[in-house]
Amino acid sequence: MSQKIGVAIIHGIGNQVEDFYKPCEIRLRQAFARYMMQASEHPDQELVIEGVHWAGVLEKEEEHLLEVVNQNIKLRFPTSRSFLAYFMGDAIAYQPSLYRRDIYDAVHHIYARTLQKIAEKAGENAPLCIIAHSLGTIITSNYLYDLQQHAKNPEKSFINPVIQDLLDSPLEKGYTLNLLYTMGSPIAIWSLRYEDFGDPIDFPPPQLKEYYPKLFHEWVNLYDTDDAIAFPISTLNKKYGDGRVKDRMVNVGNWRQFWNPTSHMGYWLDADVIDPIAFSLARTWREVNL
Repeated sequence: MSQKIGVAIIHGIGNQVEDFYKPCEIRLRQAFARYMMQASEHPDQELVIEGVHWAGVLEKEEEHLLEVVNQNIKLRFPTSRSFLAYFMGDAIAYQPSLYRRDIYDAVHHIYARTLQKIAEKAGENAPLCIIAHSLGTIITSNYLYDLQQHAKNPEKSFINPVIQDLLDSPLEKGYTLNLLYTMGSPIAIWSLRYEDFGDPIDFPPPQLKEYYPKLFHEWVNLYDTDDAIAFPISTLNKKYGDGRVKDRMVNVGNWRQFWNPTSHMGYWLDADVIDPIAFSLARTWREVNL
């Protein structure tokens, strides 16, 4: 029986339906099957793909906010205001403070439950690929950073005990992460919170070699120069620039998107994004199965 590959897809800003990742999944599976080149009789069964759908944590509050501020006056530029409310609202509310971290924990709990589902279907030691977009890249970075700090010093863990109870397998602990893709990422902006732009996550995680000593790994940060939210990150400081992450410029979106800031939503289905990820997934599968 072959070793399946786990894939977690996490969304970014705005209203998102629960199956937001399905169009991306379809494209990814199609490209994966091509690159497998009959290495497996059933390539459609070799990937376990789940979406990290966290939008519901804040959706109702943000909708209520827009209703409240529009009660007595019709504000102009409603589309722009909605975008700012959802993007800035998500970003501001998600960050923990000394007085409140319930939203941070709720989002991370969803992340942990999603990885738990993947581990149940793909196997506890399955290689893990994470595809993150927009604010989802911040959430992913924070989540993985917390996992890694917990592994180093459990007594000073920043992880909620409820989430700790879900960390049963190497996959759920992030130990088997070998592929990480950050798309349209504002990590560079978030790094302003820290001295010298902060510390990146350990990549690959040091535990990966315990399960797959020579497994191919890559962290690729994909950005479109027309996407005002996306930034390269390998030049932030020496740690980001030590080779752990590679910036890759892409031109994403359809004819309405590729030349302007709406390209921020164009990563999900673009062949320049999907095909290289599918190729690396096929390479990973071959390395652990053949």
